[in-house]
Amino acid sequence: MTCLKCNLKLVPRQTEFIYLGKNFVAEIPACPKCGCVYVPEDFVEGRIKEVERMMEDK
Repeated sequence: MTCLKCNLKLVPRQTEFIYLGKNFVAEIPACPKCGCVYVPEDFVEGRIKEVERMMEDK
């Protein structure tokens, strides 16, 4: 994948997420220049849904 803004290849990068008050870190594709990240659909369907389930259980 390529950053549309910088025209550089995205590289894996540790990225911190805060969702529903929960913090977690995941390695996702990001632009090495501007830092824009690409959040893949499988990440949203997997990790984000997991956080939602954790919050519902409380």
